Amino acid sequence: MSEATGATTRRIEREVARALRGRRGAVLAVSGGIDSMVLLEAAARAADRPLRVAAFDHATGAHAAAAAELAASRAAELGLEAVVGRAAAPASDEAGLRAARWRFLRDVSRAAD
Repeated sequence: MSEATGATTRRIEREVARALRGRRGAVLAVSGGIDSMVLLEAAARAADRPLRVAAFDHATGAHAAAAAELAASRAAELGLEAVVGRAAAPASDEAGLRAARWRFLRDVSRAAD
């Protein structure tokens, strides 16, 4: 790892730890994309409380299913609870995708309380 990458990684971990400070636990939405996978790694290292990882398959095809599975699989490897949800049917637009994802995340969050 380069010096710059290491510094960036440490900064992300500090920010995640700061964001989690004082919370009983947290639900971390992870899409399987590179940015959320980096966040997952940082949160797993920085968290001193339970984390529940939520990954949502938008039912838009094999790529969406694989991304949700990747997120859940890596969460399990890190010793974190993972919850995977799947849309009943693909939405017709971005707003519909977002609404389905938010419904899922609200349900996961309520179950965590």
